[in-house]
Amino acid sequence: FITINEAMERIIADGREWTIGTRKKYRTLANHLAKCVGAALLEEVTEQTIQEVQHYLLDTAGLRSLTVERMTNRFKTCLAYFHRRGWYSGTAHLTYKVKLKGTNSKVVVVLTPAELKQIIAYQIPSGKRYLERVRDLLIFACYTGLRFSDIQQLTEANIVGGAIEVVTIKTTDILRIEL
Repeated sequence: FITINEAMERIIADGREWTIGTRKKYRTLANHLAKCVGAALLEEVTEQTIQEVQHYLLDTAGLRSLTVERMTNRFKTCLAYFHRRGWYSGTAHLTYKVKLKGTNSKVVVVLTPAELKQIIAYQIPSGKRYLERVRDLLIFACYTGLRFSDIQQLTEANIVGGAIEVVTIKTTDILRIEL
C-alpha cells in the first residue's frame, strides 16, 4: 500500500504532457493533501476522507467554494487514475458528490454589449499606459473567445485567408475564427 503523498507524486511525475498550468494545479492539490491527509494510506480513502479534505480547504486553507469544488473534483480524478493503476480499490471517486453552497461551475459570465463598449471607451490614465495593452487583449479575447494562453501564442502565421487559425493549448482543438 502507498500513501496519498506517494500516489500524488506519481501522478504528477506521470503527467509529462501536462501544460504548466495543469501541473501547477495538481502540485497545489498535492501540497494541500499533504497538509491534510497526505500520510494516510491511499487504500483507506473513503467519502469521509474526501469530505475532510473539503473542510480543510474551506476552513483551514481559507479557499473559496468554487476553488474547493474544483480541487475536490481534481482529487476525485486522481482517485480514478489510482484506481485504473490498481493502487486504490475504493469507490469514493464514483460515489462522492461535491455539495457546496454557492457553487455552480456551469454558470457562464458574459459582458453585455454596453459593458464591452464601456471598456473600449475607458480612458487609461497617462501614468498607466501599460494598461492599454491589457485592455486591448481583454477586448480581443471577448471578440474571439480565445483564452489568454492561446492569445499569447498567436503570430502573423495564424492569420490564414481572412481568419485566425490556432491550435488551443488547453484542449489542442483546432479553431478557425473568421475575421
